[in-house]
Amino acid sequence: MVEQVCHIEEYRRAVARDEGRTLSTEEAAAEWIAEYAARFPDPGPGR
Repeated sequence: MVEQVCHIEEYRRAVARDEGRTLSTEEAAAEWIAEYAARFPDPGPGR
């Protein structure tokens, strides 16, 4: 989960830098989850 938070924060900064859009953490999380969560590594059972 911590790794996802780091990816989301990096996504928020990249969008600001590359697109000039300012996203809240919640907005960035929603966009990142919609786009990348399905491809995010599965930690496996019990994690």
